[in-house]
Amino acid sequence: MIITRVMYQEWNYMQINELLKLLIEKGASDLHLIVASPPAFRIDGKIVPQTDFAPLSQKETEEIFNVIATREQRDNFYRKLELDFAYSIPGISRYGEDTTTQFSAPHAIEVSHGITTNP
Repeated sequence: MIITRVMYQEWNYMQINELLKLLIEKGASDLHLIVASPPAFRIDGKIVPQTDFAPLSQKETEEIFNVIATREQRDNFYRKLELDFAYSIPGISRYGEDTTTQFSAPHAIEVSHGITTNP
């Protein structure tokens, strides 16, 4: 898969799902989304920045969180300022997420690749 440097104006399900599919293709176990850094994959225990992607802004990190979390999950996050939840791509895979905060907004999202439903 050839990717040019990606800088989305607004994140949506399709873009997030493509990033998660890339995680599977590269054999990564985790996806790290951190403000001011490009998305990074954990491959063989090492964090590998995906330099084809632009560093994420606070707004983009919040957009990604708002796309993958339900309203109830978002409400719970803003009450407790942390959240563990799951996200899945039907027929592809299921992911577990851990979201942390800085200054009452999502600052980092760690996505762990879970059960592959369609190898």
